[in-house]
Amino acid sequence: VPPGPSPGPTGADAVGSAPATGAAAAGRRTLRRSKGRKGVAFSSLEIRTYETILGDNPSCSGGPSLALGWRYDPTKFSATIDDYERHQAELYGDYETKPEDLVLHRFEREAILLNTGYTRQDLAESVRGINRAKNRRRRTVHNLPVAFLEERAESVRRTLRRWMLKKARTRHMYDEWRRRAGEG
Repeated sequence: VPPGPSPGPTGADAVGSAPATGAAAAGRRTLRRSKGRKGVAFSSLEIRTYETILGDNPSCSGGPSLALGWRYDPTKFSATIDDYERHQAELYGDYETKPEDLVLHRFEREAILLNTGYTRQDLAESVRGINRAKNRRRRTVHNLPVAFLEERAESVRRTLRRWMLKKARTRHMYDEWRRRAGEG
């Protein structure tokens, strides 16, 4: 597998943690205006390293999914955009990252989770939950062609229920009126 993006020279890509996607760009921002066009430019960035946890994403192709937790390492990697890009070029040269290079295969995700302290049972329970969610999605998609019929039948049931309840509520009033009319 070719090397992917690195958060920088701080070693923030250690097993059990993951660099935040869409690293927090902080520092000075400048609004550039040229010939009536607006734009934003960032001059520096900060990268935090977040914990990696067992996820519940049903779009995961197979096996357990990974997610970023709320906890993060308080030490940050800070650099100017130019320094960061220069460092990336030194590490990876002109290698262009393709989307398929960013995919972690099942065994890689399992190894990361096992190294962070999850058990095989935790992984199995997560996969069962993911499969249940996938099956619910599959049923929903399968039932879409007849969903309008189900909605119409539900509407008819509600209408009949209201009509029957209304009849039962007003029947005693009619009976009382007849009884009093018969007395008078």
